[in-house]
Amino acid sequence: MRVECESCRELAVATFAIVDGAIVATCSACHATTRPAAATATATNAPAPLCPKCGAPRTSASACPSCGLAVDRMEAFTETRDAAVPEVVRTAWQRTLDGWSEPERHDELLRLVGQHSAYAWVAGRYRDAQREHPADTIGERQLDRVRRAAEATLFVSATPRPDKANKPYQSTVAILVVLVLLMAIGLGYALVRDNTTQAKPAVSQPLHP
Repeated sequence: MRVECESCRELAVATFAIVDGAIVATCSACHATTRPAAATATATNAPAPLCPKCGAPRTSASACPSCGLAVDRMEAFTETRDAAVPEVVRTAWQRTLDGWSEPERHDELLRLVGQHSAYAWVAGRYRDAQREHPADTIGERQLDRVRRAAEATLFVSATPRPDKANKPYQSTVAILVVLVLLMAIGLGYALVRDNTTQAKPAVSQPLHP
């Protein structure tokens, strides 16, 4: 590849190598080395690693500036978070990453997420993808699908509560019924007692001379 050497200003054939993670070009005319502007810009614009707990960009600090998770605990946090999700869902997510532009992989992932109720986990992964690639619209669309699927699942599984507003006097009516029954029982007992008293024969008293 022919490039303009920054040292000798000649348009010469350059050879490229990776040094310390950066692309370095060597001029075939003066043997000077330089880093192409395109390679430098790519390295500069690379997305910063994210905190696995809150998704905030990580810094050189010893803890996340947003949620306070220590850097030395981030790997363990990620392992614990992912361990709570079935392996089949994690595998489907990796396949989705490998074929990000293929809709059928996202469809298969959403199907498995619904079977294993892993909506929160996969929503977090889609949000991470959005933060890493803000210009990508695929993650935004799929995250919206996950949200709607989770809402539909909650709606279907919700148990309707009994409507107590239609029976505001139910307890009062029950108390009145009990009182009427008690009064009826008391009245019946009084009538039976009176009849028993009247039915007793009169005892004649002896006459004294």
